[in-house]
Amino acid sequence: MDPNDSFWGNQKIQIVAIQVLPVTPINEYMYDPAWAQAIYDYTQEELNNSTYDDAWKSVIYLAYSQANPSLAAQRSAALTSWGSGNSYSNQMYFLSTRPNATGVCATAPANPLGTFYIQSAITGKYIATASLPNLVAAASSTAQAARFSFGFVPNAGTIQEVSTRQYVTADQTGTYTLSAGRAVASAWEIFVVRSKVGGASGVYSILAASNREYVVLGSDGGLVNSGLVEKDSVGFRLVPA
Repeated sequence: MDPNDSFWGNQKIQIVAIQVLPVTPINEYMYDPAWAQAIYDYTQEELNNSTYDDAWKSVIYLAYSQANPSLAAQRSAALTSWGSGNSYSNQMYFLSTRPNATGVCATAPANPLGTFYIQSAITGKYIATASLPNLVAAASSTAQAARFSFGFVPNAGTIQEVSTRQYVTADQTGTYTLSAGRAVASAWEIFVVRSKVGGASGVYSILAASNREYVVLGSDGGLVNSGLVEKDSVGFRLVPA
């Protein structure tokens, strides 16, 4: 495949997704497993890059589920948008109805739910109440730490500071420290929290849906959504509160 073959754009995921669409009960028979594997291999570099659009990725994972429904479900579990005409529930339904797909949805990762202290896995510091509304890992113990309620949205979640009832928000530029400063959760208040790849048990990566970048620590311990890839994430422990 050559970028010049598509007028839609020169991204590989765009070129492939246009060939896959529309994903319908009739078209699913077009997704030969060998072809599905080939398009996954062709686009893998862009699929692994958080700055590329989830809507295109979702289409490719639907086709790829004909070759590897388990991995397609795992990759779909990191998405926060699915384009017009699709949804997370539709994505997972399609994946779960592929051949040899028994149980793939049950094993897909999900955000933790409950009330937690957030602790940096690198410094051991907790998000401090003294720094609120900004989220800064500066507290040495839970006695000085803020508590956060992790709530549900499809395939992701919200993070709400318990004492102020303000939702954590992340700007699109990845310049400013995360802030618990929104009374109502919208697009900038959505986060994907998953076990960190290669991290210790109980250590999580946090991805901001606002710009599809991972949360890292600034020089002052502030949480900033500026990590381009998952390995950039410093990792956080969620300590039950």
